[in-house]
Amino acid sequence: MTTTHPSASMLERFNPDLVDEAEIAAASFLARYKGRTLEAYRYDLRCFFQWAADAGLVVLDATRPHIEMYRGWLEERGLAASTIDRRLTTVCGFYRFAHIDGRIASNPAQYVRRPQVHPSTARGLDRSELGVFLFTAERYDHSHAALAVLLGLNGLRVSEACGTNIEDLGFERGHRTLGILGKGNKPALIPLVPRTARTVDLAIGERHDGPILRRRDGQRLDRRTAHRWVRSIGKRAGLGSVHPHMLRAAFIMAALDAGVPLREVQTAARHANAKPCNPMAATCSSASLSVIGASVVNSYTIRAVPSSDPMVARPSASDPKGHPESANHGVRRRPVDGAVRVRREERGARGAGRH
Repeated sequence: MTTTHPSASMLERFNPDLVDEAEIAAASFLARYKGRTLEAYRYDLRCFFQWAADAGLVVLDATRPHIEMYRGWLEERGLAASTIDRRLTTVCGFYRFAHIDGRIASNPAQYVRRPQVHPSTARGLDRSELGVFLFTAERYDHSHAALAVLLGLNGLRVSEACGTNIEDLGFERGHRTLGILGKGNKPALIPLVPRTARTVDLAIGERHDGPILRRRDGQRLDRRTAHRWVRSIGKRAGLGSVHPHMLRAAFIMAALDAGVPLREVQTAARHANAKPCNPMAATCSSASLSVIGASVVNSYTIRAVPSSDPMVARPSASDPKGHPESANHGVRRRPVDGAVRVRREERGARGAGRH
């Protein structure tokens, strides 16, 4: 990772007399962020600065009533409560750090009233709907199918899936892996279930480098096009309006429904609060934990709607539930959890590869 520093010419051209003090404060606040967070905060501050300019208000001279008036102006425009809350969060953060840096005597946004944001009532995809979505994506083409399995069977965020590269594919501890750059520019190593690995290989074809997911013009798949692909798959599957984050939520719900422990699901989803809660779990790698969730979701979904891929195992007549450990007939067994079942599948796959 490289660090860039301003050049001498840039420092020589900088004239503080030509830059407003509020703009310097805004630049200092935005310097803490990157990526899409930076874009969102920059847009929010631009809106607030424009409102202050139209109202004849000096930004650093604002008081709490001024910010309350800005909140009322946002409400009059008919914006959603969540949008207003986010924009006020940006403004409050701006004044908080301006106060910390000594640019203002007190923080005028400290006691600004926020709108009440109610939890979303949007319904995610259940097990059968996720299976139908994956089955329909396979009928499109290899790129659509690869996007669907990365989102639905491995729980990637849409930005993570669009940023995947062929060079980041690997093999570790008996699993196909994919290196990604997660939220907050945090690198992560994602284990791929066999169905995802095969679908990704089909999308890559004979290529050896470059992006895994490409648009029809050969360029890297972007977020906007990914949203359009997911929406079109959902409509063809008869699921209505589907967006990429619904697939990530379906991955989490399917893993929990299949009996995967909550801690392992959080680790597989790479949530910020997915920290192991005991010293023994802290020694486990994230890949060994997240492969359990991904593998169980894969088998759990296949039992609902079989894949169109002939290489994907389907439930047999002798095994209507699709349990791999029931191949030996007439042997009584105690029930096993998802983690044990996945380990048995892995041992069976390695044994088959030796013959």
